Amino acid sequence: EVTYHPLILRVQVSVPREENGLLATPSDAPTPHASPPSVRLAKGDHVLELPLSEDADGTYFFELASQTQRTERRFIVRKA
Repeated sequence: EVTYHPLILRVQVSVPREENGLLATPSDAPTPHASPPSVRLAKGDHVLELPLSEDADGTYFFELASQTQRTERRFIVRKA
C-alpha cells in the first residue's frame, strides 16, 4: 500500500529572541505580502507547516521580521 502525504510547506527556524514570522504566501497573488498570516515566535526553535492545495505550483515566501531587519526566504513548489 502506498500513501501520499498532503502537500505541506515546512519551515524550521531558530530565533535568538521573540520575533514576528509571516507564513508563506504565493508570489503570484495580487499583492503577495498583503496581510499574510502572522505568528509571534518565542526565542528558540520552531517548525511551521502550511498546508498547500493540490495545484500549489509556484513560488512562496516566508518572512522573519524584527524592528531592525527582515529576512525573506523563497520556496519554489513544482510537482512532477
